[in-house]
Amino acid sequence: MIRKVFSLFIGIAVLQWLLAACCTEPNVIQHRITNARLAACNNQTELLDSAIVSQEDFRLLLTLGEESFAQRFRPSDFISSAYATTCEDEFAGLQTDISKFYITCNEEVLETPPLQAIDHSKFSMYSYNYGAGSPNDPISITEWIYIMNNGGYEMTFDWYLKANEAIVSSEFLSFAVKIELADSTFFIAGSEPIQVK
Repeated sequence: MIRKVFSLFIGIAVLQWLLAACCTEPNVIQHRITNARLAACNNQTELLDSAIVSQEDFRLLLTLGEESFAQRFRPSDFISSAYATTCEDEFAGLQTDISKFYITCNEEVLETPPLQAIDHSKFSMYSYNYGAGSPNDPISITEWIYIMNNGGYEMTFDWYLKANEAIVSSEFLSFAVKIELADSTFFIAGSEPIQVK
């Protein structure tokens, strides 16, 4: 009799573990942009107002403030989902997609009049691997928008923009970006004036 009760108890426990402790759906993690910041850099070092930087070392650092949130599922009232064996997070990208991205400058640069949108092909973007200290391969702005909207392992919120051709100007240059989301929300960020030699 004790053996039957014990076997029944073990059988129910195994069934509960197999059926109730496994996540039926992953935790879907999304991000919401809260602000944007743009800084002129000498490679990875942010520059102060009126600094001078070489063509080769000039970068813009775009930092997006964000909030992360997950849609969580309760697979069981009996076993905490912390013990589940198949729950993997799914990084789904931004809650509201980026629909437009503009880069402008206060002076004529890259064959573009002042305060007009610079063609996306004039810049590439890259981020740094966590802990590795080396940059990832440059990507186009279109690829960056795709990564931000769709998520995945490449998604990060600190991106460097590098000009794909020489910036020719003797003036102090202030760059700005405008990010428009699909719900008409937008973020504008500008850099301190710098001179590129």
